[in-house]
Amino acid sequence: MNKLKEIYSVLNYEFKDENLIKTALTHSSFANENKCTSYERLEFLGDAVLEIVVSEYLYKNFDFSQGEMTKLRAKLVDEKMLSTIVESLNLNRFVLLGSAQKNKLSKSVECDVFESVVGAIFLDGGLEVCKTFVNTVLLKSKQNVLDVLNETLDYKTVLQEYLKALDSKNKIEYCCVGESGPDHNKHFEFVVKCNNKILGSGGGNSKKDAQTKAAYAALIYLKNSNK
Repeated sequence: MNKLKEIYSVLNYEFKDENLIKTALTHSSFANENKCTSYERLEFLGDAVLEIVVSEYLYKNFDFSQGEMTKLRAKLVDEKMLSTIVESLNLNRFVLLGSAQKNKLSKSVECDVFESVVGAIFLDGGLEVCKTFVNTVLLKSKQNVLDVLNETLDYKTVLQEYLKALDSKNKIEYCCVGESGPDHNKHFEFVVKCNNKILGSGGGNSKKDAQTKAAYAALIYLKNSNK
């Protein structure tokens, strides 16, 4: 492989053992044709390391329940997310494929490649170096994680974490400003406030639904105002 320096630049990491990164970028189709080792074992290792790194990050940075953290982790390390990173880094151009394979990698293979690279970095540089890589390309910041996960969690939880990330002293409250309709078909109107400033409003047939819509409106408002 004559593009090692380019790969190191993309990853922002230079391998002490270059065979590790070569293996991490070797698809089984190429390995079978050329009698060498594919990335499959590194993928297995990288999957486990990635789970540890992301789990620790969520535990230390968010006050979520076990169930919420499980959902968040699953979203962060799913096939779509990891394949997007491989594409953004343009790592797919370095993957060695067999002659029968198409040049364009599937989302599944791109995901495997990311995990194998994580495994290779872990073996070559250790856990702390691996954390730095994952934090840089995947997690980036608390705010970025929240932006990625706003469809995974209840918008009320996302809004709370968003505002707490800006200032831990922020006080959030939901206020019912309207109620109408018969008992069997009630309609509620809620506003959500931060430090007594209204950020969003929403209506629904239950208090929970109205509050969720108010939280969503607040998130849209905050993100538009911060552009």
